Amino acid sequence: MLGFAVIRKEGFPKESLDRDRWRSLITEFPELKRIDSVELGGQPYPVPDSAELLEEGKVVGGFIWEKGQIYVDGPRSMFPLAKGIAEILEAGVFDKYGDEIIELPEDQPLPTGSRTVRYHLYADALDLTGKDLVSSLERNKEDVARLIGNMVSLGEMKYTDLPVERMTTMNGEMADEVHEWPNAMVGSACRHLVLHLRNNRLIGFRWTFTQQPPTVQSPHRPWYRRFLGQ
Repeated sequence: MLGFAVIRKEGFPKESLDRDRWRSLITEFPELKRIDSVELGGQPYPVPDSAELLEEGKVVGGFIWEKGQIYVDGPRSMFPLAKGIAEILEAGVFDKYGDEIIELPEDQPLPTGSRTVRYHLYADALDLTGKDLVSSLERNKEDVARLIGNMVSLGEMKYTDLPVERMTTMNGEMADEVHEWPNAMVGSACRHLVLHLRNNRLIGFRWTFTQQPPTVQSPHRPWYRRFLGQ
């Protein structure tokens, strides 16, 4: 799940939020600013009818519209506003387990130490151009593999000790599978992609910009050295 909570109807996905009313709310709350895209890994990702939350002119979080629901992405202090928006939209605020959040959730401490997890490092390049990872959150591994290409099975993965932060999603959920591509690409830009899965579903991902190493060319020998066999 993107963020720590989601605003949705009790009957979701059969019942969706009122999109027109949400669009109107963005203009009614002075601390909200309408956005149509966010940056993921340095690339714009379309999120029409979404909003940034501003405090003293600085962006502190976002409300991301996605297929009839709104992800609450940012600190847990956003909960009172999220709750107010949900009440206006005749909806609720739910956590990653599908339970409705009634009171302000406490911030969780950052994870430390290391744990053993199923892990696989992919040496091959991976082209992510035009592939929608955000919409693949909560999908099963088979669906994700069809989107991005080959992913090794659980039996092919090795148990590896990793720092806890490398297997933890942005909203604090712990993965039991970590798939890593140091050579992912978005267009001509290099990315380092890590997918987090738990119970065979995609629960989060991280990607960072990496500098493409320059191609090292062998210096040309002078013609007389080639002639002399040197």
